[in-house]
Amino acid sequence: MKTLRMFMLLLLATGITKAQSTNTTTVTVLPDTFQNVLNLGQMSFTMPKDAISIPVIKNMQMHYEYAITFKDQPFEVRYSVAPTGYTVAEAYTGGKGITPKKSPIADDEFGAKVTSTVVAMNVAGGKGSPGMGSQPFPPEAVKREFGADWGSTTLIPISNNSFGTEYKFCMMVTLHKKETANAYIFYLGNDRESVVKHLTEYIAKTGSFYALKFK
Repeated sequence: MKTLRMFMLLLLATGITKAQSTNTTTVTVLPDTFQNVLNLGQMSFTMPKDAISIPVIKNMQMHYEYAITFKDQPFEVRYSVAPTGYTVAEAYTGGKGITPKKSPIADDEFGAKVTSTVVAMNVAGGKGSPGMGSQPFPPEAVKREFGADWGSTTLIPISNNSFGTEYKFCMMVTLHKKETANAYIFYLGNDRESVVKHLTEYIAKTGSFYALKFK
């Protein structure tokens, strides 16, 4: 069983802690905005089996480019990719004719950790909340399984609907590759137990945990 998937399930089952699936997937046409950020961020996305694409909801807290759910299930997965050196608007158009403005300080592991914390607070409703906590993935595993230089899992109780959702709990996976991109995967459910159930029944069994990764 892959290290990070087990790490994630343990984290959800017991609180803050440690990251054979059937990689059955299907090919789908992705929206231009999502494909553009994937290209700039040197990432790939494989649509999980039985997943259904759903509309992106504009919200005040965090942009994302793609979302999926499973039929008749109160569960949603959102994907956000931020290519290094581009604004959101630049990345959405593919960065044509734009020289990326890279910063050695902002684009290293420390910068990724700071940004991940800010994103988590935004998803929570604009501030930190009781029950929020984060744990880094083992470096060797996140490199091997996601092609990332650093990654983490953050548990986020959601206090309001400013993230454009009525769900009350989120598990956020952050992936960072130096001078390339930061990516965020949001697993949304009604509570921790609901997220555990759906991750086990749908995400783990279909290989969806590894749907988004660096090339």
